Amino acid sequence: MIRRINPPIAVMCMLIGVLFTWSALKPVSAQPSADVTYPVYNVNYITTNATTAVLIGSGVLHSLCVTDFGASSNTATVYDSLAGSGTIIALFDTVTFDGCALLDVRVTTGITIVTATGTAPEITVSYRAL
Repeated sequence: MIRRINPPIAVMCMLIGVLFTWSALKPVSAQPSADVTYPVYNVNYITTNATTAVLIGSGVLHSLCVTDFGASSNTATVYDSLAGSGTIIALFDTVTFDGCALLDVRVTTGITIVTATGTAPEITVSYRAL
């Protein structure tokens, strides 16, 4: 036997479900903004083969993006250092790496990036001091 649901009751159940769902969802403009703070990052754009001191002192290396490939075995080595030596954070093959790497790594001494060998890539580095 098939039972029929009274249409007004079915409509009320649907409306109640929509109201509960709607009250749980808030538009972005209604989200609290005063209580939330977002970190602000600085940017450094590297286009040559060189030793580039990006940050002096402690901070956070947020991301590294290769926006244009290097050529002929080019690499980018990222150091927690003020010079092109010391503690290596990451090593990128800029000939094959395409895109961005989200690192969010804390550094204690500084951020130095060494690009070497072959044609230089274009790299965008985002970071912040602590």
